[in-house]
Amino acid sequence: MEANGLYIGIDLEESISQVCYYEREDQSVRSVYNTEESPEFVNAVGLQEILGTQTHPEDMIYKMIKALIDKAKEQSGNTNVAMVALCLRDYSRKTREVTAKALDMLGIPKEKYILIGLSEAFAYYAFNAEPALFAQGAVLYYFGKEGIDAYFLQRISYKGNTVLREIDKSVSSDTLSEVVTGEILLKDAAAEVDDFLSKTLNEYKTSSVYLTGPGFDTDDIPQSTLNLISKKGYRIFAGQNLFVKGACICALAKASPIADPFRRAGIFRNLSISGSGDSSGGRFSACIMACKNRITTEVSLKAFCKGESVFRTIIRPGSNIDESSGDFECILTDENVLELELKELGANLPVYERIDLSGIRSREDRMTRVNVSVAFSDEDTMEITVKDMGFGESVRPEDGIVNKTISVTGRQQDRRPPSKTRGVIMCDSKRALVPFVFSDTGRNIYTIEELVQYLYENIWLVDDTVISNELFKFIGDDTGNLPIAEKLKNQAYTGVSLGGMLLTLFKEVNYYTPEEIRILEPVLEKIQTVNPVLKKYSVAETYMKNNCLSRAQKSFQEILEAPVDTELPESFYAKVYHNMGVCFARMFMTEKAAECFEKAYEEGHMDASRKQALYARILSDTNPGISVGQLEYDNMKYEIEKIRQEKANVIRNEAVPAGERLDILKSEYLGKHL
Repeated sequence: MEANGLYIGIDLEESISQVCYYEREDQSVRSVYNTEESPEFVNAVGLQEILGTQTHPEDMIYKMIKALIDKAKEQSGNTNVAMVALCLRDYSRKTREVTAKALDMLGIPKEKYILIGLSEAFAYYAFNAEPALFAQGAVLYYFGKEGIDAYFLQRISYKGNTVLREIDKSVSSDTLSEVVTGEILLKDAAAEVDDFLSKTLNEYKTSSVYLTGPGFDTDDIPQSTLNLISKKGYRIFAGQNLFVKGACICALAKASPIADPFRRAGIFRNLSISGSGDSSGGRFSACIMACKNRITTEVSLKAFCKGESVFRTIIRPGSNIDESSGDFECILTDENVLELELKELGANLPVYERIDLSGIRSREDRMTRVNVSVAFSDEDTMEITVKDMGFGESVRPEDGIVNKTISVTGRQQDRRPPSKTRGVIMCDSKRALVPFVFSDTGRNIYTIEELVQYLYENIWLVDDTVISNELFKFIGDDTGNLPIAEKLKNQAYTGVSLGGMLLTLFKEVNYYTPEEIRILEPVLEKIQTVNPVLKKYSVAETYMKNNCLSRAQKSFQEILEAPVDTELPESFYAKVYHNMGVCFARMFMTEKAAECFEKAYEEGHMDASRKQALYARILSDTNPGISVGQLEYDNMKYEIEKIRQEKANVIRNEAVPAGERLDILKSEYLGKHL
């Protein structure tokens, strides 16, 4: 909670809007006045007209909200906005999206605002009162042009928790509509109004009754209505500012849990659900708040964490729709699939939903990162969009996108056991804006997962120069893993070995399994004491794997120029020649490649070296340096010529510039034969 922050509530109606702020000195909610006598701000254009006719409705919504916030700043004398809660009468997805764009234009980040509906605003307002006023619940009667809507909020016991449920009732008629349009007075419809109030109040328990809406916007509420409510022993409140005040209380509660009215009322956390059951004013260990625009199903995603599969909660029951919408990143493991567990309140068993991601290219295990966007069109319908992000610079993303709409309620008929997929790796750390660069390979690293994957796969390129303040900054500041960075710093200060520090990093980051780390441990222990020739060979192989061909070729050459290590097997130097030949071939230096392959064949008599030597000789149009049968030689020439012709036809059809054709052809040959 910001010490001097301004907590603002806004009620956006069709034709008028209101704003209020929390006054810290006397701990009260104060209305912001447009004129000396009125807190109502007349909208220049109706909200429905703005949303229905404007190309960019966010522009006008931006102006409306800005004017309200500026007025709140002026009257409060505080310009530091800590939190804003907006009550939207139209809580459709379009209205929420437009309002979010307007707030973004105002420079208010997502973590500093929340969008709520009428029921939520009423709940905050009613439960911020004295406990006696909501011991048996509270009811709101909203009298609008469509009739009267009743919102009963009641506390019930559910599995040791408190549930704040909502029960809705409504009535409509031409007579009630005429009250709102001004054709008749409220007293002329008193009989119909009293009948609806009497029936609903007899059916459901409550402690307080709140009257609002344009139909009740009068100082002359019929005496029969007042008598009906008072005779039943209910406290009655009438006014047109409870939604804006409820929004302000919500803003304060969101920023400071200690100010949450549900906590002060003996309810420790504000969550929500709709349903039925017996009311109870008792106190319980937690609360699930159940009104409109609150999700009543716990949604969990199957995740793979350090070798174990668990279901990780991504949406808690009672969460506000707006707060639950957002996105996160994760890494796919054994399958292109997301598996969700849905635990609906009141249901005995969970339901499992499997989302097929076959629209995203299948790659090697843990080499596909995806962005998962979650949005709710209403409290029952979740929309998921999954987008391919590749894996850093090593795997480029493609245009793969998967969309899925899921109902999160009423799914008990869909029960089935969970699958055996491992689940995804959740990416909890942030993506760095500036990459960490490994200068020897030129690889740019943006995430902590990319870092450990690179180090694990290129362990022989890692030396003491990698463990540096620059790396600590990248881990701690740039990716948000400060505890890991501090642990590595302390190890560096106390003289822990390079292998020991790398082992710590692999264990701390959720990417490799404990078994995979155990496999690497012997390498980490010997990384600085291993035979220097073998180490150089491993370094050269790693360079080759990273396509750093010149560096790899040079390292292989240095091994061959050094004195022969008699402790190594005879086949070792044959492999060195063979790999150096691969480097030359990939650099299109096919004649040199042929010479290396021939030397490798002489040293080790490997059939693979002999074949590659022949391919390289044919590609370089030079004579073989080893004996070979004419038939085999002709067959290889025929195979290469056939591939050449097929690729030439493709290139010709695709109108590829002539200057690019040779390189494309060579790459295709080498990709097939090496």
